[in-house]
Amino acid sequence: MNKYFFIIIIFLFLSFFYKNLSKPKNDHVPIKIGSIKLSSQGLEGYVNELNYYLKEDFTSKNLTDSLEALNQAGLKIATKLAVLKNIETLTDNPSLIRQGKYSFWKVVRKNLKKDWKKQLHNLIENSKYNSSLPSHQFFRLQSIINSLYSKKSYTTFLKPTEKKASLPMFSYKDGKASEKSFNGKSFTVLSFNICFTPDDMPLVFGGMLPWQQRIDKVASTIKDSGADIVCMQEIFDHNGYEALYESLKDEYSHFYMHIGPWSFQGSFKSLGFGSGLMVASKYPLDNPQFIPFDKDNAHINRGVFSFQVLDKEGKAISHIYTTHLEPFEEGKKLRAKELEQIIGQMESEKDETIPKILCGDLNLPPDEQISWIQKYFTHDLQLEKFYNEDNYFTSCDFTKFWVDPTSFEAKKEFLDYSLLYKKGSEKLTITTNFIPTFKTQNPQTATSDHFGLLTKLQFNESEEL
Repeated sequence: MNKYFFIIIIFLFLSFFYKNLSKPKNDHVPIKIGSIKLSSQGLEGYVNELNYYLKEDFTSKNLTDSLEALNQAGLKIATKLAVLKNIETLTDNPSLIRQGKYSFWKVVRKNLKKDWKKQLHNLIENSKYNSSLPSHQFFRLQSIINSLYSKKSYTTFLKPTEKKASLPMFSYKDGKASEKSFNGKSFTVLSFNICFTPDDMPLVFGGMLPWQQRIDKVASTIKDSGADIVCMQEIFDHNGYEALYESLKDEYSHFYMHIGPWSFQGSFKSLGFGSGLMVASKYPLDNPQFIPFDKDNAHINRGVFSFQVLDKEGKAISHIYTTHLEPFEEGKKLRAKELEQIIGQMESEKDETIPKILCGDLNLPPDEQISWIQKYFTHDLQLEKFYNEDNYFTSCDFTKFWVDPTSFEAKKEFLDYSLLYKKGSEKLTITTNFIPTFKTQNPQTATSDHFGLLTKLQFNESEEL
């Protein structure tokens, strides 16, 4: 009896010792993953949610013969697995990482039966010949599988000139148009919120017809603008990305799509949308990077997408940041934090001689934007008078029209901006023009509920390249 009692005491002591030894010193200390911060509790939630998806989506399907089924489930967990891969060496709780990765491979092996690695590899390789497989799903699956196979940091499947990314935060496609050579004098940027939300959501949020009924108008507006670079916002439908690419591929050379993680980021309250951003360019771009906001809402994984515009010699002529900030009055505090993060990122750039531009739907009413714009940015002085006049606006909520057309009163707001960061701004002169896309009394014919902002960035004569 004494012998067994002694063994039990030793066992309990060792269990207690191991538990406390492996326990993080401070559960509330954030773990930095690129620009994503997770506490130990957040990490545990990530792993638990990952396992939930595995049980719900993988075990209930025969994945041996169906790459589509694998991708439908894989799309939900791709970003989570990438996060697990990238924080593996940074966290003080490695057992959680092992738990998440082990669960994934255990389920895959179970469903793919024998030679699971070979079968999985064949499925991925054959997917490029499967016309029914959406390209964004192929990109996500191929990226994450290769990331898990490799001990090296994740590298995007992009051009050799582009740098490494810590997460599969965007996909890339070549356009059919030839690259444009910078003339050393000017280039143009179009910022355009196009309201490409799924199904009938445009009718509810914005009062717009579904994007499928507007895509030809949107594409024509972009083409007619002649913009060298197009920064689009509010694309929350994967098919919308692909449709835009097909409509614009003959006009532009480079496309950055599906920007931002399409995941639930540890919260079942989230709708799981990415950032909604997309970029098309006639010029070569370098150093593309999506930076998620540290403080985000429960519905959309917002962030800022930045990139450098290159001349024909491969020299950076400008650094562009595009974003879509938190909307509504209740999002005011969160919007301020998002702006602080963007400005902090701009401040951290070492080369202050490269002009920086911030464009997008900033959701900033005039009374909210004046102080920080004056402090950090310059803009087209012709727009100054627009900020405080009711006759000028960049967006309009048509939702009321569909409820009662007879009492329709459009809510007009000035929410979209194209701004030049003050440091390095002496090289450029900025002018911005509106591209009308709607009439307030006729939303059925509207292209979008936001005007396009076409900005011309003119290099001063002494600064010509």
